[in-house]
Amino acid sequence: MSQTSELENLCFQSLQHTLGLGPGVWRVLSKCHDLRNPTEYGGEFGANEGLLRDLIDAGERVLKAFESRASAVHVLPTGKGSK
Repeated sequence: MSQTSELENLCFQSLQHTLGLGPGVWRVLSKCHDLRNPTEYGGEFGANEGLLRDLIDAGERVLKAFESRASAVHVLPTGKGSK
C-alpha cells in the first residue's frame, strides 16, 4: 500500500473518532474513493446501484454528524441564508 493510500485510509478512519461514525460509513467512502481513482484515468466506474445508495447514505450521515458537532461548538456560518 502506498503512503498516499495509507493517508487516505487514515482520513476515512478518523471519521469514527472525529464525528462518531462507525466503519459502515468510512468503509463505503473508502471503497467508492478506490473505485473513483481508476475512473479519473479513463477507466469505468465499477459501482452498482446498491453501492451508490450506500454512498449517498454515508454522505448524508457525515453531513448530519458534522452539522451536529459544528452547531455544538458554534462554528456554523451565520448571516444571510443561514438557519
